Amino acid sequence: MKTIFGLVGAAPFSFRRCLWLCLPALIVGAVLRISLLTAIPEAFYGSDSNSYFETARDVYLKGDLRMPPKRRYLYPVLLIAAPIVPFCTTPQIVALVQHAAGLAILLGIGWIVGHLVRRPNLWVPPVTLCAAIWPRMLYYEHEMLGECLLLGVFIIAGALAAPPGALTDRRRLGWFLLAALGIMMVKPAGRPLWLGLFLAAMLLTRNPLAWPRKYFLFIPAAVLLAMNSGGAGQGPWLFLSSALPLVRAEGEPFARERALLRPAIEEARADLPNYAFNQQFFKKILIRGRPDSQLGPEYVALVKDKRHFSKVANALAKGAVLESPLQYARLVWEKTLVAASNRDHDARLLPARFWSSQAESSEGRWQARPKEMALLYETDEAGYDKLVAERAQRTAWFEPYVRWVSKIHWVSAEPGAIGQRPSIGLTALGWLAVLGLVGALVPGRFARTSILWLPILLYIPLVFAVGDRVSRYYHPLEWAMFALIAIGLDTLLDALAALWKRGRPAIATNTAAVG
Repeated sequence: MKTIFGLVGAAPFSFRRCLWLCLPALIVGAVLRISLLTAIPEAFYGSDSNSYFETARDVYLKGDLRMPPKRRYLYPVLLIAAPIVPFCTTPQIVALVQHAAGLAILLGIGWIVGHLVRRPNLWVPPVTLCAAIWPRMLYYEHEMLGECLLLGVFIIAGALAAPPGALTDRRRLGWFLLAALGIMMVKPAGRPLWLGLFLAAMLLTRNPLAWPRKYFLFIPAAVLLAMNSGGAGQGPWLFLSSALPLVRAEGEPFARERALLRPAIEEARADLPNYAFNQQFFKKILIRGRPDSQLGPEYVALVKDKRHFSKVANALAKGAVLESPLQYARLVWEKTLVAASNRDHDARLLPARFWSSQAESSEGRWQARPKEMALLYETDEAGYDKLVAERAQRTAWFEPYVRWVSKIHWVSAEPGAIGQRPSIGLTALGWLAVLGLVGALVPGRFARTSILWLPILLYIPLVFAVGDRVSRYYHPLEWAMFALIAIGLDTLLDALAALWKRGRPAIATNTAAVG
């Protein structure tokens, strides 16, 4: 009991100890992942998957190695190896490798938590078990997206920094900064995570001016990566969609473009209180460069002029933020909460729903890109249709569990009637995360836990300030939120132990006096 509830564990937190404490999560996680792979062997090939697969497709179908700006570096390069693996298709090997990585990630989570709490025997097993069974963790290991790799690189960086005093070793600091830079090489959305980890390294080492000068080259390297990744115009378009209801519908600059946008602006304003729920709809309207665009042919021409459209979108969005900063901050805050409540993707862990969504996502792809689809599934369209029909009939024993655990949320969020405020509030799990954040910020834990709270506090507002309520943005963070809950409860136990120790002398004195 002393080892569990005492202020300090009896033994140092070694890798062997970490392995034993993570064993329940590894067993349960392996059973779930093997069961999922048995029921659904193929990873989901969604609306963003083709942009990641584009590099591999061009290598095999065109003999051309190139990386478009939207998806660059680590994940697209790794996908090049997938089609040549024998005895399985690309979606199958992607699912297998990502689930194996998911199990390894559990060890990384246990290692980090074990070094950030004073009672690792008490907290490592439940935190890793939560990560092992959390549906969103499972699902994004089962989709062809960079999210699993992003999470893995974040865990590697955190594991390098977690042991007390680890980053005072210059060599280890160099590896940590390289791992943090690796986040930038996975997804542009990882920029705030990199910044948070870089600032955490400054806190942990206390004197960044004493770093080897070459380590400061990571800063221009990060800037260069940021400038050379991300889809052309994607950022300004998303930024405009985030600020749309606050954009002035008339006046300079860009009076003509404001007039073209007026129908969308007015429609967004008509239900401003619920815009966090509706941004995705307006996001699609703003980028639609097809003749059937709701904003008319002149707007279609504007969207096709990507350079000018980006300039206009940035200017209008920035103007709206500067004119209504408090309203914009509220919109961003509501989006972060609504996204945290969204668990729609969890249902894709069920075979029937998975293949229904996959068929919907693949509609028209066999006609538009038959060679790409044949490369993926190693069959023709008839063979693919037969595969989907067979897979959709399967069932999995964990379906009741998925339906149950998908009801557990960080946030409860329901839209209101048109023009009426939505109902948004933290659940018990959400309040525990708040407690964890407070516990991480107390003296004595502030610097050590900065590898968690700094990336989280930078990532959430910066990502949702531009993006809409996409739930997968939380995928790299939820393990850290579980870790923060453990830190908060650990801090609470510290406080209770201190009160108990303070009260014992008084109890002993009173007992002696009575005696």
